Amino acid sequence: MTWSRDWASHKIHLRLILDRILHSGLRLRADKCTFAQSEFKYLGMILSKDCIKPDPANLALIKDTKPPTNAKLSKSFLGLCGFYRRFIRGYSKMCQPFRNLLKKNAPFEWTETHDAAFLKLKTAMTSATICLRTPNLNEPIALISDSSRVGCGFIIPNIDKQGVHRVIVYGGRQWNNHESQWSVSELELAGILYALESNSQYFIGRHFKIFTDHISNTWVQNFKHSQGKLYRWSLRLQSYSFDIEHVSGAHMPADFLGRSVEKVDETAADLDDDSALVFAIDDVSYPEPVVTPKFMRPHERSGRKRQNTVITLLACHETVGHTGSLAH
Repeated sequence: MTWSRDWASHKIHLRLILDRILHSGLRLRADKCTFAQSEFKYLGMILSKDCIKPDPANLALIKDTKPPTNAKLSKSFLGLCGFYRRFIRGYSKMCQPFRNLLKKNAPFEWTETHDAAFLKLKTAMTSATICLRTPNLNEPIALISDSSRVGCGFIIPNIDKQGVHRVIVYGGRQWNNHESQWSVSELELAGILYALESNSQYFIGRHFKIFTDHISNTWVQNFKHSQGKLYRWSLRLQSYSFDIEHVSGAHMPADFLGRSVEKVDETAADLDDDSALVFAIDDVSYPEPVVTPKFMRPHERSGRKRQNTVITLLACHETVGHTGSLAH
């Protein structure tokens, strides 16, 4: 894919890319290439200069589908809808009635409750245009986060010149049994940390705002002479440049997501793993004696070396363009 601001710059970009492909000895299939498009399909999405939206062909399948008759069909239907869950606020709540049907060895008994939830989900997916804003790097960005004993939920919007929040991403996940026992302050800060680290591409290298309904979180940048989870997490947050503001619970849009989320993120990093704060020693020969500073813990109990994660930021430019091309 190639994005450009206008047609003149798009021709220059295409010439550079096609020359590079030619000199590399690669070939492109003409029937799989499109040029000078204002919008096009890509991985089940419609990409344009203004927003990202689902492919209408897939939404037509959802609209025309009939109620499933067994657990396998239920999983298939929810899998199709789940691919677009980022567009639907409160998606997890809508899917709540189907959870018991998908449990192992549970009888499949379709009731009026399931029928109502099925129709509600179909309506939410197909009755109105669902569209997420294309990220605009020239506009301020924010994180709105909230947590409960069940899980955490967050919303990432761009803030336009009129102060209107244009949603880029909805998200959240359930806590596991261990995490759900944390204190309220730990849960709230863990929700912020998860949202930032799982969507770091929007936040690294730029200043942004965090909105939370837990007033204690507003002091996270001022911890001194402390220890424990909150202090270690505050060190991890120092990778980001942000201001944090308190918003009352009555005006917290992420509250519903945090209480109704049912997504279990298997790829989420262990929030208790602070190995990124620990220096690693790799194949370095030191003269005897070796004095290891207190902040160095080169080995875990298992003997595996802890590793630093190094992120290199490259110069980037505004990517919201008016003209694009797609080549395979």
